[in-house]
Amino acid sequence: MIKPGTGTSATALTTILLVLFLVLLTGCKANPKDFHSNGLSITLTSDFKERKMNEYTVYLIGSDVSFTAKEETNDSLIRNGYNISTLEDYCAALINMNGQRSSDVNRRGNYYYFVNEVTTDGTNYTYVNCMLKGSNSYWLCKFIVKADNYDKYKENIFAWADTITVE
Repeated sequence: MIKPGTGTSATALTTILLVLFLVLLTGCKANPKDFHSNGLSITLTSDFKERKMNEYTVYLIGSDVSFTAKEETNDSLIRNGYNISTLEDYCAALINMNGQRSSDVNRRGNYYYFVNEVTTDGTNYTYVNCMLKGSNSYWLCKFIVKADNYDKYKENIFAWADTITVE
């Protein structure tokens, strides 16, 4: 005699529940995805979609985090009155424009970064601003997230920033 809750029906139910749990667990995480656009490469997740916006060289939108990048050539910086010859000079110019202190800037791998908050239409956003040097240009890359979500995404943002390469 088979006792209730044992045997093949209980095993089948347990297997189905285990499979559903695994599908839900793995289905909630987006897969890594490489983006290559206009001389910049970055690994984000499949949650991000490429969009076009005139003021940015690269513009990628995720459900909670956005990524923008703007390339500034050496020639355009000179035309605009900037005497920039190093990545440190570029950082100093951006810090000055954004009202940051030089002590706010950190070096990580091949880039410098600073974090600031901006309020737009009553919503607070955290910006992680990464500065990189290409062969004939400088890049300002920004990760933008609602300030309330920054702690949740901070580790991912810096992991993504570590993957940025520019030509």
